[in-house]
Amino acid sequence: MRFNTIICSYLFFSLLSFNGLALLSSEFSHTFSQVFPLLAQDGKIYDIFCLILLGVVLLIICCNSLRISVKARVLSKTFLTFVLLIVFIVVSCLSILFYHICAKILFHYTLSNDNFLESQKIPNLIEWHEYYTSIDFVVALICGLGFIVLPLCYKMFRLHIDIQNHLGKSLFIFKPRLTSTTIALTASAFHPYFSNISSHYINIIFLCSGACLLLYSLQSKKTYGFYEYANMILFAMSILLFLLCGKVMLRADFYNAQLSFYLLAILCWCGEWIENYDILHNKITDKLI
Repeated sequence: MRFNTIICSYLFFSLLSFNGLALLSSEFSHTFSQVFPLLAQDGKIYDIFCLILLGVVLLIICCNSLRISVKARVLSKTFLTFVLLIVFIVVSCLSILFYHICAKILFHYTLSNDNFLESQKIPNLIEWHEYYTSIDFVVALICGLGFIVLPLCYKMFRLHIDIQNHLGKSLFIFKPRLTSTTIALTASAFHPYFSNISSHYINIIFLCSGACLLLYSLQSKKTYGFYEYANMILFAMSILLFLLCGKVMLRADFYNAQLSFYLLAILCWCGEWIENYDILHNKITDKLI
C-alpha cells in the first residue's frame, strides 16, 4: 500500500519543517531565541504530538491486527499465534510509553510556575546513569536496533527470510521498510553532535552505522520510489540542520522532539504490516501455483 508511504512521507516532511523553523529561529533570531526551548519543555507541544501519534499508532495496530487475523484464516493457527504474540508485546511497550507521557503532562500541568521551571531537564545537567535508565534511552535503543541496524544489515548482506516456517512468515510481516528506517535515522540524527552529554555515543553510533549501511544498500540494483528518495534527501538535509542548531538543543529538552520522530517511525512501521502481509500472501500463492 503506497498510501501508507505517501502519508508518512508528508507527515515526516511536516514534522521536520516544524522542527527546522523552531530550531533556526531560536538559533539565529534574538527575538525568538526561546521558541524551541519553550516548545520542548515537558508537558508542552512535543509531548502532545507524541500522545496523538501514540493514539494513532495503537488504533492502526488494532485495525491491522484485525485485518491480518481475518486474512490469515487460510494459513495455520501457529502463524497467527506468532503474529498476535508480537502484536501483544508491541502494544504492551507502547502502553507503557503512553502512560509515561500522560503522567509527564499531568505532572507538569499541576506544578506551580516556579516548580515547573525547576523541574525542566537540561541535557548538560543529566547524569549518565539518569539517561541510561530512562525511557528515552530504551526507545532510542529499541528503535535504533529494530529500525536501523537490523533492517539495513538485512539489505546489505542480502539475507532472505525463510517464509516456509511460521516464525519466518511472522518476521516478514513485521520487517521495517525503507521509509520507517529513514525516519528513525532522522530521529537518531536529532542530537547536538559537538557535545559530551549522556546520549552522545548511542546516537552517534546509530547515526554513523545507519548512514553507512544505507549508502551501501543504495548500491544494489534495486530501485526505490520517489518518496523513498525524497525522504533520504530530507534526512541528509536534517543532518546539516542539526549541526547548525546544536547550541539550541543543549539549552532545551530535545529528547521530547526526538521522541516524536521515533514515534512517527513506529507509526509508519505499523502501517507497513498489511503491505508486507499482501506481499507474503502473493509469494506463498505463487509457490503453490
